[in-house]
Amino acid sequence: QAARGRLREAEGSFRRARQYVTERGAGLLPAAGPAHLGMGALHYERDEPEEAERELERGLELAERTRELSNLVWGYVTLSRAKLARGDEHGALETAREADKVARGSGADLEVAIATAWMARLRLARGDLAEAVALEQLRAANAAAADATRVVDRLTSARVLHALGRHDEALGLLEELRGFAEKSGITGGLIEILALQALVLWANKERERAMSTL
Repeated sequence: QAARGRLREAEGSFRRARQYVTERGAGLLPAAGPAHLGMGALHYERDEPEEAERELERGLELAERTRELSNLVWGYVTLSRAKLARGDEHGALETAREADKVARGSGADLEVAIATAWMARLRLARGDLAEAVALEQLRAANAAAADATRVVDRLTSARVLHALGRHDEALGLLEELRGFAEKSGITGGLIEILALQALVLWANKERERAMSTL
């Protein structure tokens, strides 16, 4: 219920922002991009992939004009998710490649980690285990990453370990990440860590622990 309340609140904020720029004749200006991207993300969370695609593509078109890095990478990753949810695996992969291209072109480590993490998840979903392992190893070599980047990278490592059936190693890594996220107050990361931890515990036949984690 609380999550639904936050979604409604976020939707109100994005709609007001979009209305504000539209009323001032700025609906086609780059400033309107984040509102469309935000609405697209909300449609995706509500399992409305077609509506999500429309909003995300509009937002990305506007964001491309300013090349605002975090919006572009986040937008392309979310658009890839929406395409995958709609069953368009080829489109999802091409869009993920665009996110990766933008991130690597900037050299910004966090954005590269985010784009790589999604590409690895997409490869796992497609059964391309070798490709996912190669991506994980590439990022695992980045020992000097900042805190937020390290969380993203290690989550990728845990997903790959889980896919390889190395559940105990994945759980050890996730427990370490969970402690770090709780201490650092990284709420979004903590939610993802707990969800993956429950999934690995279930696969490891620790059903009661998996349920209690959720």
